[in-house]
Amino acid sequence: MTKQPNIPTTAALRLTGTKSEIELVLAVLRGKDFFWKTNGKFYPQRGDSNQYAYYLNDLQLPQLGVAAPPTPTPGEPQPRPWDAVLGGQGE
Repeated sequence: MTKQPNIPTTAALRLTGTKSEIELVLAVLRGKDFFWKTNGKFYPQRGDSNQYAYYLNDLQLPQLGVAAPPTPTPGEPQPRPWDAVLGGQGE
């Protein structure tokens, strides 16, 4: 992935786990618009043949404020803060 302009590098990160666990974390980070550099190698860990390390360098946070939330349509019922917890149950 390429470095985005005007976004500071925030960290380097070492992920450990099985290959599928690491790939799941990478998919989540990609879905959240994180950027990083990597050589793409899974490094086997001592003591457990199923455990690996994966390194992310120059990890960058996603840009904030890029997407605005949808504007509410006048006259339509708006979700209430407790709807997410109660599942949208009526009063």
